[in-house]
Formats: sequence, C-alpha cells, structure tokens
Amino acid sequence: YAGIYTDSLYGAATVTVEGGRIMLRRGEWYGPVEYWNGTNFRWTVPNNPIGQPPFIKFDITADDRVTGFYFGSGADQPFFRRKADETRARTPESPR
Repeated sequence: YAGIYTDSLYGAATVTVEGGRIMLRRGEWYGPVEYWNGTNFRWTVPNNPIGQPPFIKFDITADDRVTGFYFGSGADQPFFRRKADETRARTPESPR
C-alpha cells in the first residue's frame, strides 16, 4: 500500500508503513488507516473536521498491484491514482 497517490483536484496523499501500521498523510491530515473489510479501511485523523473517519478503498488488480484508492463517503469519492513509478507487485517483505 505504501506509495504516493495523486488526484487532479485534491492533490497528493502519501501512504507509509510505520511501526507495522499503515499511515496516510494528506496535507495537514495525518493518521492511521485501519482495516475494515476486503480492501476497505477507515482513516482515523485526530480532530477530524468532517466527523466520522472517512473510508479508504484501495483498488487492487488481479496481479496484486495497488493502482490507487477511493477516499471519502457518499457521492464525493475522488480516486487517488498511484504514481506510475510507485506501482509494484507486493512481496512478503514489502507492503503493497
């Protein structure tokens, strides 16, 4: 999952793995991405101005590559595309 993702309207987001946890940074927002189900996660941001933690749905191809993620809830769910040089197959040693 780790990599840099971009959306033409919302800008860049960075996913990292720190201490075994998936973390997401988008602008000033930074917090853990916690597994929900399937390829869905919830992003917990301290002092979240939108209330409920937003959902993150990773888009994963049949050959196990993460191409991006959908962010948000309701009708507004932009797709953050993974930068081309960041797309790679998952190995046991490295998170998607």
